Amino acid sequence: MVIEFIFDKYVQLNVLEKTEPPSWNFWKYLIDPNGNVIQAYSPQINVRQVYPDIKKLLIQYNLIDKSEL
Repeated sequence: MVIEFIFDKYVQLNVLEKTEPPSWNFWKYLIDPNGNVIQAYSPQINVRQVYPDIKKLLIQYNLIDKSEL
């Protein structure tokens, strides 16, 4: 399965307006299809720890069926 996202200037502005400025590089942001920041993760969080939140969001917006997990 391939999921493609276009990260445009609108989303970049939304991230900056709705979260604390990152204290260091490599912050991760979970963003819904409308460009809203759902969660921000510090550099200490491994990307694999974010997978459950990504799966929940994909299911919530009907972008993936539970059977595909």
